[in-house]
Amino acid sequence: MAIGNGWIDAKRQSLSYLDYSMKMGLLEENSEDWKKTKKLTEECEKALENVKHDPIKIDVCQKIVYAVINKKTSKCVWLGLRGASKADRDNHSQ
Repeated sequence: MAIGNGWIDAKRQSLSYLDYSMKMGLLEENSEDWKKTKKLTEECEKALENVKHDPIKIDVCQKIVYAVINKKTSKCVWLGLRGASKADRDNHSQ
């Protein structure tokens, strides 16, 4: 059995990043990074309201995972995402 690329459900996966990051201790509630990620999550949710199909990618939603990975208070080192160029990672960390 193989899953392949499990990152293909923007409606369900993107909206779970904030909660998951909190549960895993990656973000602290009310921190600058949490506020940025929460704002992106709300923008993603609004964007998804206008989508009728099951999207694989919504640009604003992709920014959520990059906000968590590139957070300013990070104790982790960026290891990169498969398929993401440096320019793409840099654009999403703004």
